[in-house]
Amino acid sequence: MEAKADYDFYYFSSTNGWKIFVAFEEFGISSVNKHYVDIANGEQFKPEFLKLNPNAKVPVIVDNTVEPPLVVIESGAILIYLAEKYQKFLPDNKIQPRERSDVFQWLSWQISTHGPLLGQLSFFAFYCDVKMPIAIKRYQDEADRIYKLLDDRLSNRKYIAGDDKDITIADMAVYGWGLYLKFGHQIKDWDTKYPHYKKWLELVETRPSFQKAWNLAADDMKKRMEKIEVAQKLKEQQQLEQQQQQQQA
Repeated sequence: MEAKADYDFYYFSSTNGWKIFVAFEEFGISSVNKHYVDIANGEQFKPEFLKLNPNAKVPVIVDNTVEPPLVVIESGAILIYLAEKYQKFLPDNKIQPRERSDVFQWLSWQISTHGPLLGQLSFFAFYCDVKMPIAIKRYQDEADRIYKLLDDRLSNRKYIAGDDKDITIADMAVYGWGLYLKFGHQIKDWDTKYPHYKKWLELVETRPSFQKAWNLAADDMKKRMEKIEVAQKLKEQQQLEQQQQQQQA
């Protein structure tokens, strides 16, 4: 039986999970029991997980340092919860109200625009069984617009939001999807198209927490893409066999 830790962390190795991996490291939280939820096999729909999050999504954390334990769902809410509890990576409202608002604005943008639109691109480009060029082009154009926006934002500052003296939870949130550019899955030649964004990636990855997330993500993504390639080859083989049977009939 697992010993009780300060936190339980339910995750899948994906962009939203990587955000929270970074956060736990940055906040110096080491007492964490990690629970892998295999969403590819529907584990998020198990009754025990639905009790934690009826929306059947990861990540989820449970704060066992309070009584009764507190469940927090949604990556943005988790980042805010940890930032406010530990008083880090989020400016104080009394001292820096503008900078605090700036962090919330860019965190909200990441949750409502950056993540969902890039998620649609990943689905239509890599996971959808039926390739739809119009959908792929739409979301590739949106991805390009999003990264041009970030590149412009970072042309005269080091970090995504706040007073620009250190990272904030906005940087943690944006980084998760930034990894997909490094995998070469979304935009070709991104490192020359978005030089300021590339510089930001290199800067945050000097921090051990971000480097640890990258290593985890790279290993998982390699395995995931291998599975996709195998499934695609199997599908193509089945289609070829069906065509041959039809021709022989």
